Amino acid sequence: MIRRIHRRAARGLVAVVALGLVGRGLMPGLGREIRLRRAERAVASGRLVEAEDQLQRLIQEKPDEVRARLLGVEVARRSGRITEAEEALQRAVELGLPIETGRREHALLTAGHDFAAAEPSLRRWLADHPDDREVRRALTEGLARDRRSDAPRGRAVADKELNGRGSRRCPIDGTSTFLP
Repeated sequence: MIRRIHRRAARGLVAVVALGLVGRGLMPGLGREIRLRRAERAVASGRLVEAEDQLQRLIQEKPDEVRARLLGVEVARRSGRITEAEEALQRAVELGLPIETGRREHALLTAGHDFAAAEPSLRRWLADHPDDREVRRALTEGLARDRRSDAPRGRAVADKELNGRGSRRCPIDGTSTFLP
């Protein structure tokens, strides 16, 4: 019991010292990391305006911060600013965002307006990452919308709706990742 109290006190002391160093500008990277985590928590809890404010400051300080750019994509997507989210995603990919993560974000962006195109990518991601709640929710909502529509949703019909040729290129890496 006493050891636990000492460990907690030590952790608290380390946090206070770290914050003091950050405040004095001696550890600027740690301050950025703390603000990035605050922005992540704000996004997770739906406080998008707060997250966006944090992210704008972070990106101004370090424009090539991929994690901040990716969070910016998520904030824009959740706010319904799809064009802005697509542009931010492209910038994040240019800065080194992993291709698979880019595909996930692109599928989530596409799912809102072209579920037939996004469904295969969402399913593949979910097969590899079964705990991804956001992808699971997008897939569930898209399937529910498809079931409610009166139009037949056979694969051939969905393929023709994409662009008349039955295929679509992913803007992230140029591959045909949306259709099997």
